[in-house]
Amino acid sequence: MNGSWVASRHLRAICVGLSIGACTSAEEVLNDGIELEAKGSYEEAAWKYIRALRKDDHLTEARERLQWVSDTLVTVYLTRAARAEDMNRPVEAAEAYLEIDRLHSGALKVGVETWLPGNYGSRRRYALDRAVAYLEQRAQTARVERRFHRADDLLRDAVERFDPDPTARHLLLTARFDVLLNWADDLSFRGLFREAVRRTDEALAIAETNGLDPMPAIQLRNAALEAGTVYVAATPVWRANRLGRDVSPALLSDLNDRLELDFWSAPPEFVAFAHPALVRRRLRQLDLYRESLSRRDAYVIARDLDADFAVIAEIDRFDVIEKDLRDRQKRAKTRKGEDVVYTETEGRVEIRTRLSYAIVDDNGNVVREGHVDENRSADFKRAVYDGDYHDLDISRGTRSLFESNRYDESFERAEEELARRLAERLGQVVFDQVLSRVG
Repeated sequence: MNGSWVASRHLRAICVGLSIGACTSAEEVLNDGIELEAKGSYEEAAWKYIRALRKDDHLTEARERLQWVSDTLVTVYLTRAARAEDMNRPVEAAEAYLEIDRLHSGALKVGVETWLPGNYGSRRRYALDRAVAYLEQRAQTARVERRFHRADDLLRDAVERFDPDPTARHLLLTARFDVLLNWADDLSFRGLFREAVRRTDEALAIAETNGLDPMPAIQLRNAALEAGTVYVAATPVWRANRLGRDVSPALLSDLNDRLELDFWSAPPEFVAFAHPALVRRRLRQLDLYRESLSRRDAYVIARDLDADFAVIAEIDRFDVIEKDLRDRQKRAKTRKGEDVVYTETEGRVEIRTRLSYAIVDDNGNVVREGHVDENRSADFKRAVYDGDYHDLDISRGTRSLFESNRYDESFERAEEELARRLAERLGQVVFDQVLSRVG
């Protein structure tokens, strides 16, 4: 087989694996540009020539063609700008100058300096200033008509696209700051508090970078946050009555600690939780401090604590399964020198849990109920001897296999991971559901 054919085939395979055009040669790109130029597509041709020169800056033909095409395009863009100005379309005129800027910059990066008229700078500045003034005027009209989204878009365009001078930029940002505050106030009035806070946050960012007084935005933000915040009473996670003592108190304690410390005490904005100690006290006072709570119980606690929602949850599945067991008979001597046999078992312990929950509002409606399942497992090793293992002449490490805490350590690690994941999943469900009820 021909070696050059193999190399060529390998190169083609690499090119197929890369993005389209990654292996296109500079000459091929140049030829594409020539075809586009012949069709009168000067803008596309210019960028093809620029791309060809990026690949190979020694392509004289690409350089010469780019010079001619870019000079021609400048004349085209200037004519387009003049026509737009005559038709009182200042944004269109300014965009023509921005196209010239873009082409000039791209050509300059490959060593081709596009022709510009001597008064280009002043003409460009005049066109951009007119576009800025036009957008500012339209934004003011939109603001009066309470079309705040449109007003904000127009002012942002004026700042970001048309390069206003420092004084004009400051005035535009001040106007945008005021529009955002008007918008936030309107959103709050309509009960859309989360959107209102987003707008005040944008206004605060403008105030911080442009020396504006932030207090109006802070006051609006605080008012929207206060009006929109919902209050939640989260009861402790219990175990279902039928499970009895199968669920360890350590797991329940760890799970509730994680929920209280990592979630209920650090909720997102617009969510506030009743203090867990207050919830537990009210449960005792209402004679509801028991393992299983009903939807009716949740409604009672929500109304009693003046909360918008109450959360109840319980572990209603808790299975402990030993898997992949491997027994080995081991020989040892007693302290009296007798030969004996004990059994050493290796395997995995798996805990399968299900936590069921319900979120009930202060009218007794169940807004969400469901469950989360989590399984965790851990390796373990233990030993069993028919007699008293204390009589065996064995090492301290081997002796620990007979002690229950060796198995308990594996089990405890799995329970800790279960508590962490159950808390994360329940906490996120509650946050998502409650926040979805905030305007």
